[in-house]
Amino acid sequence: MDKIIGFLALQQFIYGIGWLVGIRLIPEIRRVGIWLSGFAILSGLYFSISPTHGETVTSWHIYSAQFVILLVMVMVRRANEALFFEPYRWKEDASLIVLFLMIVLWTFSVPMQTSVVVMTASFIVLWMGIRTVVLSYRSISNEFGLTITLLVNMPIIFFLLVKGVQAFAIIDHQMIILDPNTGRLESKWYLALLLALTGLMHVNYVVMLLKRLIQDLNKMTKTDVLTNVMNRRAAEEALCRELSETTRNGDAFTIFMIDIDFFKSVNDRYGHAKGDEVLRGVCKCMRETVRKNDYVARFGGEEFLIILPHTLVESAVELADRIRQKVADLRFESDDIRITISIGITQSDTNDTVMEHIVSRADKALYRSKECGRNQINVNTKILNACSL
Repeated sequence: MDKIIGFLALQQFIYGIGWLVGIRLIPEIRRVGIWLSGFAILSGLYFSISPTHGETVTSWHIYSAQFVILLVMVMVRRANEALFFEPYRWKEDASLIVLFLMIVLWTFSVPMQTSVVVMTASFIVLWMGIRTVVLSYRSISNEFGLTITLLVNMPIIFFLLVKGVQAFAIIDHQMIILDPNTGRLESKWYLALLLALTGLMHVNYVVMLLKRLIQDLNKMTKTDVLTNVMNRRAAEEALCRELSETTRNGDAFTIFMIDIDFFKSVNDRYGHAKGDEVLRGVCKCMRETVRKNDYVARFGGEEFLIILPHTLVESAVELADRIRQKVADLRFESDDIRITISIGITQSDTNDTVMEHIVSRADKALYRSKECGRNQINVNTKILNACSL
């Protein structure tokens, strides 16, 4: 029994140190890792000071162990809140800890059994644990799936069941997992199972954090930092997917090639900071006007690409004109800045085998819009004759 408890405490201390090392190596996990480190180290401390079989139980054993387990639950809650960027519930936790300390002080002044302290801590842990599981269930399942959700919460649920048994003392003393009067650890199978489940819990937190880091990295490689729309690489990938879809089922799509008129003069006259503001403003107009399943990408310096899946060119022209007008109505801090855009439109064709074909037609349509005086829309497809609006 003592060896299992010692190994369980050592395991938790190692996990705690591991999270601290991970924070140094990967600063992006600091927000979550610091709480998980605290959870592991305090868990190790709990097993180190908890009363064990054959050990003389003192009030210090009982009170300190129960207080530490409350702090362990606080660490778990903070880790979940940090993982999903939720506000910390400090007031609630502080109130519960103050309630526990008041009960402890009461036992010093009034003759009472120490089981009252154990029961109080158990009920508080039950409340905190249930709140943690319920509040984090939807966030974890939505982002990582039901399997990860169950694996992360399984150790907490198991521990809550044990604390519930302890709190109500509803089974025979010979079968008890933790002595309801002292909190003494009494079951080897409980410790062994807890050993496996806590290890699984840490592994799943690692999996969640790594998955999020990979997603963030993928987003960074496919997102334009300045405008927060897709970059050229992501746009080309989307174009290839749409071309494959067209080849497979014949559904056409339309693209816009957009260029900001006389953008160089904005940079020259007002500076690059103002030019960046203009780029962000134009992108915002485009994102707010297109549909959710449409793609907006920065294709060059001041050149943008919009991909409209399952859209024919006839219906796309009206959308292009709304974007053009919305950009023309933009106002910036410098009132004399007026921005217009030129747009080239083309529709996919079943004969398009590579994306360069459709991009080339959109480029030609854009070039004609510029030749005709800018702030215009030009359509160039194999299906429709070129026309200007």
